[in-house]
Amino acid sequence: MEQSTKQQLELLAYKLLYDIFFLWILAVIFLLIAQNILPNYFFSQISLAKMIFGLFAIAFLIGFFGKRQNILIDSNQENPKKISRNFIFLLILSALLIVNSFRNLDLHFLLISSISALIVFFFFLKIIFSDQK
Repeated sequence: MEQSTKQQLELLAYKLLYDIFFLWILAVIFLLIAQNILPNYFFSQISLAKMIFGLFAIAFLIGFFGKRQNILIDSNQENPKKISRNFIFLLILSALLIVNSFRNLDLHFLLISSISALIVFFFFLKIIFSDQK
């Protein structure tokens, strides 16, 4: 096989794996939402560990083909400290899923654990967005 054809096939595999990875993440998110709505319906049929293992395998293959094609991810964006709308949406979605999973707990325990989680999250964001290296 010609070298340019092999490189084109590797680039195609990289792009397809990247799309599959994105769709797989969306599938996991929607299955988690469905699992909260209908408990023990989806993950009794599909193992969450296998789905997460599949994500790691696809991420490894993306890294492998990306390294072979010399594709580097540029982390020097215009404003890396800016919080995107997607991050806020995922944060709210995660908070709703966590609150939904705690709906049967005692109110006092829920308040204490929520306040503790908010404090940890605050310090986590403070560490991430600090200017010192």
